[in-house]
Amino acid sequence: MMNSKQSSEEMNPHTGPSKQLELRLAEIAKQEITDEEVAANWRTEIYGEEVIRKTLALDKLVRNKFTKANKAMFEWVENVEKMKDNKSYEQLGYTKFEDWIHNQSVSMSTVKSWLKVHEVYCKKYRFTCDELSIYDSKKLNIILPLAEIEGVTKEKVKEFLDSITSMHESDLKSMVKEEIDEILSSSEARLPDGS
Repeated sequence: MMNSKQSSEEMNPHTGPSKQLELRLAEIAKQEITDEEVAANWRTEIYGEEVIRKTLALDKLVRNKFTKANKAMFEWVENVEKMKDNKSYEQLGYTKFEDWIHNQSVSMSTVKSWLKVHEVYCKKYRFTCDELSIYDSKKLNIILPLAEIEGVTKEKVKEFLDSITSMHESDLKSMVKEEIDEILSSSEARLPDGS
């Protein structure tokens, strides 16, 4: 039975992905983009309300997909960590975790990177997958050396996380380096290895 919100076009299996995207964008533009959002965008005068409304809808869709993908990666790494910690891969006939990972078609460096991000942000600072899913993983890795320093507070890490979305990678790297230098110059800060 067809949902009242779904048109026959949406239910048609021959409707291509492009048409489905257009239908989804039209739905978002109509239901989720307010007149105030459209009016607040100064480019509305140039492109018109309809174009800006559709563009805002596409922007929202992209951000939502990005967040969902990142959330899925955090959930994935939790499962990988469980497989590793419980040595569950042995039950599948693998003697080493690395062999099981190789069979997953994922590089060990990717796994190690995500495990480190999860360990520091989720375990040490207790950020949730939802909280972290809005951030670019590359930028999370840029902040990671700062977050690993003993004595750095969750508030300080959150301050840097808040700057991720508005900063270019090179600026973020510089800011993190300056902060690390400042922290390490104080006597109470120590790196995780005790140095």
